[in-house]
Amino acid sequence: MEIAISGLSYNGQIRRLRELAEAALTYFDIGNARLSLLNSGADTLFQVMAQRRIASDEDSLNVHIEKGRYTLRLYGDEVSTESILSEMRWLLALRRDTELVVPEPVATRTGSLLIQVEIEDIPETPRCGLFRWVEGRFSESLLNVSRMERAGMFMARLHQHAENYMLPSDFTRPRWDWQELIKPELTEIAGDLGLSAREAATFTTLFEQMEEMFAQLTTNKAHYGLIHSDFQPSNYLFYKDEVRAIDFEKCQFGYYLYDMAVALYSLCGRASEEILREAFFSGYTQIRVLPEQHEKRLSLFTAIYILEPLLRNMWSHSVQARTVLIHELKLVAEQVRAYLAL
Repeated sequence: MEIAISGLSYNGQIRRLRELAEAALTYFDIGNARLSLLNSGADTLFQVMAQRRIASDEDSLNVHIEKGRYTLRLYGDEVSTESILSEMRWLLALRRDTELVVPEPVATRTGSLLIQVEIEDIPETPRCGLFRWVEGRFSESLLNVSRMERAGMFMARLHQHAENYMLPSDFTRPRWDWQELIKPELTEIAGDLGLSAREAATFTTLFEQMEEMFAQLTTNKAHYGLIHSDFQPSNYLFYKDEVRAIDFEKCQFGYYLYDMAVALYSLCGRASEEILREAFFSGYTQIRVLPEQHEKRLSLFTAIYILEPLLRNMWSHSVQARTVLIHELKLVAEQVRAYLAL
């Protein structure tokens, strides 16, 4: 639970977060609301079921009930306010400029997208944002050619919008930088980590090929821009065969090919993997042209994506964590070698 709350049991922490969430909802014009916890991790999410009575302008006795469903997010301390607001602005732009269904931020009565909640005698003051609920169902076990084709079309439209999006002057989101992940280089400390010569050579080859690829790639808008970064079946839904995406909190500036690599990696190990990949490309190419050498480059992006979580934890000072890390690196070396063979 990243909203730091000390001295309370887990249930006590959830009760306090619920109290903060209820206070946050008073800033929004949504009427009476019921909260139910969705997730408590880096951020805390509540589902909000709301309804309000609305009287007719012509007849005050003519009242109807308006119902709404939302997600309330209480943000941890890891992400800056500017970065959160930038994510919200892109979501609003996607809703304004396209037919893509994504979580739409809801403004407070005073027009703010993000609020900081303060309650007397409670030290935590989390930042909170409200989003319209995205209807649909997850279909990870029911993916088929038609659905993957639509997923490819969705991603292509997302990249198409990013290519043409005029960034506000104060827009702030992270940039995906693979070189930062390997400093100091993994191969330089291979002996200290107990990697074999073959495993070390695998990572050396990967980094050399990545260097070569990035020397050829450019960061112009045709290849590089805002990406979802986590477009996998747990983050997109289907509503009457229409694809809808959620969880944009990892959105960043990066290569569109990296975004595709993340999406396609989720298909690995399925009996229908190749057919589904082809369907994804079929959908994508209905909207945008695939870059040159896309298959080879996707393999490299996938290899570094597999390795990325381990590289981020490389410098843990915990002996136990480091032991687990070394074991996982040896396993990952086999996967990386397979992608290099492609």
